[in-house]
Amino acid sequence: MKKWKTLFLVILCFVLLIGCARMNIIDQLSIVHVYGFDVSKDGQMVGTVLYPNYTKSRGNPNIQYLTEHAPPNSVIYEKMDKYTSTPIKLSKIRVIVFSKKFAKTSVSGIVKRFITTPELGTNIQIVVSEKSAQETLKAIKEEGDLTLADRLKQNMLTQNLPDMNLHVFLNHFFGDGMDAYVPIVSLNRNNGIDVGGVGIFKGDKFKLQLNEEQSFFFSILETVKTQGWHRFKVEDNGQQGIIIVRGFRSKKNWDLIKNQSKPKLNLTMNLEWTVFKYPDWLDLSNERDLKRLKTMIEEEVKKKVKQLLTTLKENKVDPLGIGNIVRARDKNWDETAFYKKYPNLPIHVKVNLEIIHTGLEK
Repeated sequence: MKKWKTLFLVILCFVLLIGCARMNIIDQLSIVHVYGFDVSKDGQMVGTVLYPNYTKSRGNPNIQYLTEHAPPNSVIYEKMDKYTSTPIKLSKIRVIVFSKKFAKTSVSGIVKRFITTPELGTNIQIVVSEKSAQETLKAIKEEGDLTLADRLKQNMLTQNLPDMNLHVFLNHFFGDGMDAYVPIVSLNRNNGIDVGGVGIFKGDKFKLQLNEEQSFFFSILETVKTQGWHRFKVEDNGQQGIIIVRGFRSKKNWDLIKNQSKPKLNLTMNLEWTVFKYPDWLDLSNERDLKRLKTMIEEEVKKKVKQLLTTLKENKVDPLGIGNIVRARDKNWDETAFYKKYPNLPIHVKVNLEIIHTGLEK
């Protein structure tokens, strides 16, 4: 009997504690999913948010669009509460959108504000939009869903984007010997959202945009499992054709060759790829033709990677963290001195390809 009384008291206390706990009901909050940032003509920051309103529809929630102006480096959402019937919350933000114009000014202040906002997690995606953030968020609203984060993840899993999120961004943004990078989004002819390309920062400002092909080769240098596609033309002994490959796994190794006058880096890439299309003048049951195909792909990868490295060095950006790679191998590394030499740093590229499967299409 005494045990039952004790159990009853424990249950009663538990119920009372739950009753005293602060609970947030989803249809009594404006939970932001996408947050965009622009800069106005007078230098003010323009914040735009998208959030679902569950009170206006019994089925799928209506997507609400809200914008506000504030001084630079404000999180802004505090001022937005006056326009909504429910409190605005940032705890479910999935995507932060910087317009290219905003990103070219300086994102350092707003990045630091987000770091000190405890509601936010590190799995958020940061993107740079070619159009204004306002236009981009309007297009998302017109599409009628809030799945941009899922589309970004899908492009990282199966297309030409490397793995990215707020955690990766902050690591590169604040780390020594490396620069931050993010996905690029744009609007197509139908005013829909297109995902493609990688944007690279120098310090706290947007500096360089990689196209889709460059993004593929950047991705295989940054991500072990890149399943993006690459299509290219080949010519051999006067014969022309098309090869289409898809990545499966890529591993890289950097070696620093120390030389007092001019150090250099050796980059070795070990790739496991699938060939989906190849010219009909190649017979892959023939060992000689299979070797020809392998050599053609290795030469294409080597050429494109060297072109990408040249582009990065010419623009003085280091999203691959080459400075950090050298720092780990050279105890006398100095960041300022290294990046003075970086544009002329020799990098030798070697590619080893293993074809794990060939498609039937010729």
